[in-house]
Amino acid sequence: KIDVKVAAIHAGIAAQLPSYHPAGYVFSGPVKYGPGIVNIIFKSKSSGQSYNIVQQASHWDSQILHDDYMATLNENYITVNSDNQTIYLYGTGQAVWVNKGILYQISGSADLPQSQILDIVSSI
Repeated sequence: KIDVKVAAIHAGIAAQLPSYHPAGYVFSGPVKYGPGIVNIIFKSKSSGQSYNIVQQASHWDSQILHDDYMATLNENYITVNSDNQTIYLYGTGQAVWVNKGILYQISGSADLPQSQILDIVSSI
């Protein structure tokens, strides 16, 4: 948690460590950051798979995210509304959403199922 707080201060955003992570996955530090962006990595203890949670300052809302990002991906996606947030799920275990001036993106090789992605989203 301290790594994320320090990175958030340096990045100038309200980045958070999710309180949920799928079984078998652990935080893999250090947290990477730059102006307006924080990248947190979780790796599997057994398979070597990983997923990233990137948190980036943004002025987008869900509609702009859809129109300017999702519509240009050329990938099938599904839209899920959870905890008053619109989450776009696509690819193999990838997701993107915006909340309170932060653009969140989950990506990586973990191929997380929808239920685990939504658990991560609700824990941030």
